[in-house]
Amino acid sequence: MPQAASALDREPYLQAIVLGIAKSGKSYSCILSLTKAFGNGYVIACGTKGGMTAVSKVTKKFDFDTINSERDMEAAIKEARRGVSEKAYKWVFVDDFSLYCSWLEGELRDESSQGGTKEPDGRRVYPELKQRIMNIARRLLDLNAHVIFACHWVNPSKEIQGQKAKAGDGIVPMIPGAAREELPALFQDVIFLDVVDENKRVFKINPLGVWGPGCRSVDGTQEIPADLGLFFKMAQGRK
Repeated sequence: MPQAASALDREPYLQAIVLGIAKSGKSYSCILSLTKAFGNGYVIACGTKGGMTAVSKVTKKFDFDTINSERDMEAAIKEARRGVSEKAYKWVFVDDFSLYCSWLEGELRDESSQGGTKEPDGRRVYPELKQRIMNIARRLLDLNAHVIFACHWVNPSKEIQGQKAKAGDGIVPMIPGAAREELPALFQDVIFLDVVDENKRVFKINPLGVWGPGCRSVDGTQEIPADLGLFFKMAQGRK
């Protein structure tokens, strides 16, 4: 059924990817600021529980599930839907999605090689991998809630001729295959988390999105405290 365009004004939600190097404080900064700004939420933890230990000492306003398989991810999406529909969760945070994508890539490669008995078939693996990655993101972004994905940023290895670029504007480097270019297009904003010192983390933001440490010198890039509530207020004021 068609919906009126006015519905977009009544229910604005934050839909963003937060990029940052490993151990830069993405989990802590995002979870803490989400709870302060919006209340209770749900964390889909694709790594270990350790990334949430520090923030759990400051706030208890979130539930979480750890993801170790596709079955776990499907169960987490179902729980996110339930919690949002029952108004138990105001936000969903997927942390760190690049870890899940890396695991899924390995699973599909292993399946295509029949347990290592033959060479993996990339022509089968990567189209299927992209479809599954994009499907997860689309289903979560369809929730009536704030949805944030955290992804690792790394300085990419040397590119191979004929392969998809591993870095640059519009690319999330730790996402495998063509999805590294297509995933960020689903989100309203791409934010880079930077560490000023051990006690200060900031967001680098730009109307066109920011894609790594080099964004500091890009025209239009601003620096704000690593606070998703503050960023949401700024985003609502944009034309």
